[in-house]
Amino acid sequence: MPLLATTLNLPAAHGPHGPVWWRYGHSTWQSLDDALDHPDDFRALGARGGPPRKAGEAELERARREREEERRRMEAARCCARAVGAPSTRTPV
Repeated sequence: MPLLATTLNLPAAHGPHGPVWWRYGHSTWQSLDDALDHPDDFRALGARGGPPRKAGEAELERARREREEERRRMEAARCCARAVGAPSTRTPV
């Protein structure tokens, strides 16, 4: 939650929408919109966390493709074994 301060002189001189608001932790006077906007919030966190998150999603997608390819290989092996009359590689349940 942003904590803002001002003086009585600044809004009188610049109006309430001018650079008259001091946000604690910042180094300049700001307009009300800028002072209330929080670039260090979740948007910035999302931007900082974006590439690793995308890398994680890419890793999950790669693992899913590998599992799908393995499943296809196993299915192809079963089909080939049945076609040549070899016993099935499936074990009875």
